[in-house]
Amino acid sequence: MGGGMGATGGSYDMKAYSNGPSRPINTLYVTGLSHSTLESQLNEILSKHEGFMALNFVQKFGRSPHAFVLFGDPQSSTNALNQLNGQMLNGRPMIVQYAKSEMHKGVATSGPVLNQR
Repeated sequence: MGGGMGATGGSYDMKAYSNGPSRPINTLYVTGLSHSTLESQLNEILSKHEGFMALNFVQKFGRSPHAFVLFGDPQSSTNALNQLNGQMLNGRPMIVQYAKSEMHKGVATSGPVLNQR
Protein backbone atom coordinates (compact mmCIF):
# COMPACT_ATOMS: atom_id res chain seq x y z
CA MET A 1 0.00 0.00 0.00
CA GLY A 2 1.52 3.36 -0.98
CA GLY A 3 0.82 6.74 0.54
CA GLY A 4 0.52 9.83 -1.61
CA MET A 5 2.32 13.09 -1.27
CA GLY A 6 -0.60 15.27 -2.32
CA ALA A 7 -0.87 17.18 -5.56
CA THR A 8 2.87 17.82 -5.67
CA GLY A 9 3.68 14.19 -6.57
CA GLY A 10 6.04 11.61 -5.10
CA SER A 11 5.15 8.87 -2.67
CA TYR A 12 6.30 7.07 0.45
CA ASP A 13 5.87 3.39 1.30
CA MET A 14 3.48 3.54 4.25
CA LYS A 15 4.21 -0.06 5.28
CA ALA A 16 7.75 0.97 6.15
CA TYR A 17 6.46 2.97 9.11
CA SER A 18 5.16 -0.07 10.96
CA ASN A 19 8.74 -1.07 11.72
CA GLY A 20 9.16 1.72 14.29
CA PRO A 21 11.47 4.70 14.32
CA SER A 22 14.55 4.84 12.16
CA ARG A 23 17.78 6.77 12.60
CA PRO A 24 17.54 10.47 13.50
CA ILE A 25 17.11 12.59 10.37
CA ASN A 26 15.71 16.06 9.71
CA THR A 27 12.27 14.76 8.65
CA LEU A 28 9.46 13.52 10.88
CA TYR A 29 6.37 11.50 10.02
CA VAL A 30 3.19 12.46 11.90
CA THR A 31 0.18 10.16 11.99
CA GLY A 32 -2.70 9.32 14.33
CA LEU A 33 -4.40 12.56 13.30
CA SER A 34 -8.16 13.04 13.47
CA HIS A 35 -10.14 13.43 10.24
CA SER A 36 -10.99 16.94 11.48
CA THR A 37 -7.32 18.01 11.71
CA LEU A 38 -6.49 20.88 9.38
CA GLU A 39 -3.13 21.66 7.84
CA SER A 40 -3.24 25.13 9.42
CA GLN A 41 -3.62 23.58 12.92
CA LEU A 42 -0.59 21.36 12.48
CA ASN A 43 1.40 24.18 10.88
CA GLU A 44 0.63 26.43 13.88
CA ILE A 45 1.86 23.78 16.34
CA LEU A 46 5.01 23.04 14.35
CA SER A 47 5.92 26.68 13.78
CA LYS A 48 6.61 26.99 17.51
CA HIS A 49 9.49 24.51 17.23
CA GLU A 50 13.00 25.68 16.46
CA GLY A 51 14.25 24.61 13.05
CA PHE A 52 10.80 23.98 11.52
CA MET A 53 11.07 24.53 7.78
CA ALA A 54 8.23 22.83 5.93
CA LEU A 55 5.15 20.66 6.20
CA ASN A 56 3.70 18.26 3.64
CA PHE A 57 0.15 17.58 4.81
CA VAL A 58 -1.51 14.65 3.08
CA GLN A 59 -5.26 14.11 3.27
CA LYS A 60 -7.12 11.70 1.03
CA PHE A 61 -10.85 11.17 0.99
CA GLY A 62 -11.92 8.57 3.54
CA ARG A 63 -8.50 8.31 5.20
CA SER A 64 -7.01 10.03 8.21
CA PRO A 65 -4.48 12.73 7.36
CA HIS A 66 -0.77 12.34 7.95
CA ALA A 67 2.18 14.64 7.44
CA PHE A 68 5.88 14.83 6.73
CA VAL A 69 7.71 17.62 8.54
CA LEU A 70 11.08 19.06 7.53
CA PHE A 71 13.43 20.59 10.10
CA GLY A 72 16.76 22.32 9.55
CA ASP A 73 18.76 19.55 11.19
CA PRO A 74 18.35 16.22 13.01
CA GLN A 75 18.73 17.83 16.46
CA SER A 76 15.74 20.11 15.80
CA SER A 77 13.62 17.20 14.57
CA THR A 78 14.62 15.13 17.60
CA ASN A 79 13.60 17.92 19.98
CA ALA A 80 10.24 18.27 18.22
CA LEU A 81 9.69 14.50 18.24
CA ASN A 82 10.31 14.34 21.99
CA GLN A 83 7.90 17.21 22.66
CA LEU A 84 5.13 16.31 20.20
CA ASN A 85 4.86 12.52 20.28
CA GLY A 86 1.68 11.71 22.19
CA GLN A 87 0.48 15.32 22.35
CA MET A 88 -3.29 15.55 21.95
CA LEU A 89 -4.72 17.25 18.86
CA ASN A 90 -8.46 17.23 18.22
CA GLY A 91 -8.97 14.50 20.80
CA ARG A 92 -6.31 12.11 19.48
CA PRO A 93 -2.64 11.64 20.39
CA MET A 94 -0.23 12.45 17.59
CA ILE A 95 2.17 9.68 16.68
CA VAL A 96 5.48 11.25 15.71
CA GLN A 97 8.52 9.34 14.49
CA TYR A 98 11.47 9.79 12.17
CA ALA A 99 10.58 9.41 8.52
CA LYS A 100 12.32 6.71 6.53
CA SER A 101 13.82 9.28 4.15
CA GLU A 102 14.40 13.00 4.13
CA MET A 103 11.70 15.26 2.75
CA HIS A 104 12.60 17.62 -0.07
CA LYS A 105 11.59 21.27 0.19
CA GLY A 106 9.85 21.05 -3.19
CA VAL A 107 7.00 18.92 -1.82
CA ALA A 108 6.11 21.33 1.00
CA THR A 109 2.47 22.39 1.25
CA SER A 110 3.11 24.97 4.00
CA GLY A 111 5.79 26.34 6.30
CA PRO A 112 8.55 28.96 6.35
CA VAL A 113 10.44 27.35 3.45
CA LEU A 114 7.69 28.42 1.04
CA ASN A 115 8.44 32.05 1.84
CA GLN A 116 12.06 31.49 0.74
CA ARG A 117 11.22 30.42 -2.82
